[in-house]
Amino acid sequence: MPLDSGGGAPAYVPPNINARIENSANESIPNNAASVITFDTAIFNHGPMYAAGSPSKLTAPVAGLYHIYGEVEFPLVATGAYLEVFIRLNGVTYIGCNAVPAQTNSVDVIPVVALYHMNATDYVELVVIQTSGGALNVNADGHISPVFGAAILYQG
Repeated sequence: MPLDSGGGAPAYVPPNINARIENSANESIPNNAASVITFDTAIFNHGPMYAAGSPSKLTAPVAGLYHIYGEVEFPLVATGAYLEVFIRLNGVTYIGCNAVPAQTNSVDVIPVVALYHMNATDYVELVVIQTSGGALNVNADGHISPVFGAAILYQG
């Protein structure tokens, strides 16, 4: 590795692999069932990580350490429901979770974050569960909900 102009090791620059996806419509979530959120808009998609033919997935094009995040908004819930948001790896393993009691006086905006080493072709999905007693929407709210994204921090 060549030295920088000051004689030191150059800073590591990760490859340009990142994506942020959103959905422009509300998505109905049944009561007490794990539901995968789908997305219809790529705000940015380098790598690429998102393919419209797999609208719920972000796929790692190379192995590395990834920062993965998501956020959903649920409407006002009048009951004592629980709202849960997960990041799921390869359709099986949960690698991030945020579970909160529903607010009875405002909407709930729930973020979830994971730092995880993914292998090339591993994928992640955003999964939600709600226990309101009936179907409940994940609100489409501009660039707030639902959103899902990932960026490589270190390749290898």
